[in-house]
Order: sequence, then C-alpha cells, then structure tokens
Amino acid sequence: MMIIAILFGSLAYLEWRYLKRNNRTPRTIRLVAGTAVILFLCVEIIYWFREQWTLSALIETVFGPIQKMMSARSKGE
Repeated sequence: MMIIAILFGSLAYLEWRYLKRNNRTPRTIRLVAGTAVILFLCVEIIYWFREQWTLSALIETVFGPIQKMMSARSKGE
C-alpha cells in the first residue's frame, strides 16, 4: 500500500508542477487533483479487498440471478 501511495504522490506532484508551469486555470487544477484522489482511493480499495472480491464472485453476483431465472423457466416448460 505504501508503494501505491508513493507512486500516486509522485504523479500528483508532477501533474501539479506541470499545471502550475503552464498557467492552467484553478478549475483545471481542481479537476486533475480530484481525479487523482478518486483514482487513488479506488486503487487502495481494490488493493484492500483483493482477496474478498474476485472476478468469479463478481460474475456470480451479476449472472447468478439470471441463471436461476432461466433454469426455473426451463423446468416449468
């Protein structure tokens, strides 16, 4: 987790420096900073829950009810 924070911190610093050097508007700076914060939080959440939320669990959650509905229909016919 620490490496992720260091990488995002370095990228945020480079982006901020670039934006200041090229005289970007405060709105642009807020958009870039907000995007970096949101992406950082998403990566940290994914890292934190990487063992609990797997791709197979996601697929079962999405398509499980559809499969049950389809199998129930086929049994009724």
